[in-house]
Amino acid sequence: MRSHYSDLTIVVPARNEAAYVDRVIGALRSAFPLAEIIVVDNGSTDGTSSAAAGAGAHVVSEPRPGKGNAMRAGAAAATRPFLLFHDADPEYEPADAVPVADAAMSSPHPTPCMAIGVRAWRLSSIPVISFAVNFLVRAVFLFRYGQAPEDVLTGTRCLSRSYFMCLATRSPTFAIETELSRLALATGGTIVASPVRYSPRSRRAGKKIRASHLWGIVVESLSNRAPDRHLAQQPLPHVRSAE
Repeated sequence: MRSHYSDLTIVVPARNEAAYVDRVIGALRSAFPLAEIIVVDNGSTDGTSSAAAGAGAHVVSEPRPGKGNAMRAGAAAATRPFLLFHDADPEYEPADAVPVADAAMSSPHPTPCMAIGVRAWRLSSIPVISFAVNFLVRAVFLFRYGQAPEDVLTGTRCLSRSYFMCLATRSPTFAIETELSRLALATGGTIVASPVRYSPRSRRAGKKIRASHLWGIVVESLSNRAPDRHLAQQPLPHVRSAE
């Protein structure tokens, strides 16, 4: 058990995930016994809030639809200096988030660090369009910034709360992950990666992202909006750093 997990808030955006959220919370609690766990109910109609609360998570509501809105609501409610974002469904293995959190919370880099989970795909169910969008966005980033994270779309990522707030994201949708990566690159931040197991589910099983969201991800990769570089590298005064 790493004592600095007491410095961690796990933010779990959730919309109609009552069938899975309690198991995900249980697995996250096992992996991070000292962490604060916040589930952001993003307009669910299936009892997600009750299931999350029953599993021991703190539940906040964000009625504005979209993963980006939910992530910002969770970050605003967080009381710890580091944020780990994790999905509420079984596509990701919660235990694999441990090295992702460790990489961000113990980063030796002099610049602000965001750690991401690079998905190891299950070959029997590869969503080809996701591969294509990830390839395209990485190509855009390589052209614009000379570097690109291996997995732009991953839902597992960890960074300090102060860094997240200073990046000042705006995307309301699934493009939030691409926006975070783009803003980190644009402001001279460091992105480090650790592998995570990933088993994509079908739309029938509850998959939320749609083709229309993927177009928005590509558009976000081309955006020129960025926070002030100096601001994005400064800690917020009310958030302490992990020891």
